Amino acid sequence: MPAAGDGGRAPRYPAIGTALIRSGARAPTRLDHVDGTDGEVFEVLQVPLLFEVPGRSLHCPMVSATVSGVETKLIVDTGVTTQVFTIDLVDQAGLDRAPNESGTDVAGNTVTSWDLPDPTIGIGGTSFLAAHAAAIAGPPPFAEWGVGGFLSPQALWPDNTVVLDFARRRLLVFAGHDDAANAHIESGDGDPVILGGVHHVAGTVGIEVAVSKHEPVVAFFDSGANLTEVSITAASGELGEKAISGHSVSGAELETYELHDQVLDVGEARLPVPVLAVRDHIPVPEGAPTHEEPDAVIGMDLLGETILKISPRSRGQVSWIVPSHRRRR
Repeated sequence: MPAAGDGGRAPRYPAIGTALIRSGARAPTRLDHVDGTDGEVFEVLQVPLLFEVPGRSLHCPMVSATVSGVETKLIVDTGVTTQVFTIDLVDQAGLDRAPNESGTDVAGNTVTSWDLPDPTIGIGGTSFLAAHAAAIAGPPPFAEWGVGGFLSPQALWPDNTVVLDFARRRLLVFAGHDDAANAHIESGDGDPVILGGVHHVAGTVGIEVAVSKHEPVVAFFDSGANLTEVSITAASGELGEKAISGHSVSGAELETYELHDQVLDVGEARLPVPVLAVRDHIPVPEGAPTHEEPDAVIGMDLLGETILKISPRSRGQVSWIVPSHRRRR
C-alpha cells in the first residue's frame, strides 16, 4: 500500500534477499514439529497481514511477532533469503552476535551484517527457530515504526505450504498436502487465473515474465518492494522518465526510470502496470545459476489483491493467483 511522502510513495527499504545475500545459508528449522503424515493436514498458523505503523500506512505487509521475547513487527518479504533483524532489536533481546561477511543492498552499497545464535520467533502463539539469522543496522524509520526486521516466509517454513493472501490480508501456513491451502484460495472472490512459478536455487521465489510482448525474463516475487521493476534488458532498452523510487537499506536513493501504462505478460495473463520502474540491472542473488539470474522484480503494486502460494521447497512449486479484475481483457 502506498503511503504519503516521497512523491506519494512510502520510502522503500527493499528485499534483503537482494539486499543481504550471504553464502552458506541453510534452511531454518522449526521449534515446533508440525509435518503432516498419513494424509493429515495441519494449519500451522493463520495471522493478519498488517500495513499500518504509527502515523502512516506502508506498502509492505507485516506481522506482529516476538523475537526472543521482545515484541515487534516484521516485514514479510519474499525477496529475503534469510531472517534479518535490526541491531536495535537484537540488543533489546540481549542476543549475542558475531561479525559476518558483508552483503550488498539493492543500490549496490555494502551492508555490514552479524550472525545471530538462532533466535526464536513467536508468531500467532507458535514459536519457530530462526536458524542462521542475520542482524543489520536498520533503516532509521524502523525504530519509530516499531519494525524489527524482515521475515522470509519461504526460508522460515521450507517444508510447509505458505499462503500470502494479500487480498484478505492473511498469512497462512499449512503442513501436509495442499488441500486446505487450495480450499482457502478457492473460497475467494472472482474468477482467478493460477500462474505457475518456482523456488529459485538462491532462495528467492519467482516466475517468468515479459514486458509488453518482449522476450521473457526471470522475475522474483518481492513483497518488500513497492513498485515492479525490470532491467533495461527486459525493457528492450526503453528508459522513460528519470525518477527516485525510494531508498535502499543503506539509505541510498534508488535512481530508476519510469515507463507508464505498460503490460506484463505472465503465462496466460496480461497484467497492466501503471508505472514500471526500469533499472540498469537487477541485483543477482549470490549462488543463482545463470538461468535464474533475474531481470525483473514483482512488487506490491502487482501482488496487492492477489494470493501467493509457496509450496514446500522439495516440490519446488509456487502459484500466483490473480483475480480477473487485475488482468487486462
